[in-house]
Amino acid sequence: MPDDTETIDSLITHLGESVDMIATAFDAAYWGDVCGTLTLDREPLCVAVPRDHALARKPFVSLPDLEGTRLHLLSRHHGGNDRARDLLERHPAIELVNIDHYDLDTFNECAQSGDLLISKPMWDDVHPQLVNVPVDWPEPIGLDYGLLYPRDPSPAVTAFIDRIRELSKSRPTAG
Repeated sequence: MPDDTETIDSLITHLGESVDMIATAFDAAYWGDVCGTLTLDREPLCVAVPRDHALARKPFVSLPDLEGTRLHLLSRHHGGNDRARDLLERHPAIELVNIDHYDLDTFNECAQSGDLLISKPMWDDVHPQLVNVPVDWPEPIGLDYGLLYPRDPSPAVTAFIDRIRELSKSRPTAG
C-alpha cells in the first residue's frame, strides 16, 4: 500500500473497491462517518527518540522533559493526535512540527536531526535509530487499534469482521 496521505485517505474513503479492510491505529471519531471501525486494542501515544538522545535512556518522559525539543506530530484535525497536541501546546518550550503523514522519510528525518516524533508502541522497531519512550500524559492519550472496513461491506467481509469481533471478546484480559 502506498504511504502518502492522499492515497491512504482515498483508499480508506473507498474501502471495498480495491482493498476490503485495513488494520491500523485510528481515531474512531475521525473515521467513523467514512467507514466501519472495529477496535481490538488501544495504543497509548509515546515518543520516538533517537537512540543517542538523553531522553532515550529514561523509562518514561513527562511533558516538562520534552521542553527544549522539536516534536513532530500530525497536523491538527488529521487523525487523532489533537488531544496530545492540546496538552503539548501548554508547554511553549516544546517546538511542534506538523506532519501530514508518517512515512520512512519522517522517521529518517527525526533520526538524523535529533528531533522527536509522536509514535505508538506498535512501531517500536520501525527504525533502527529510534526508540519509543512512554509519555506520562496527564490523562490517557492514545488511538484505537483495529480494522477499518467499508460502511456497506460484502458478505465475506461482514463474516470476517463478525468472527474477529467474536474472537476479540473471548480473549483473556489482564488483571
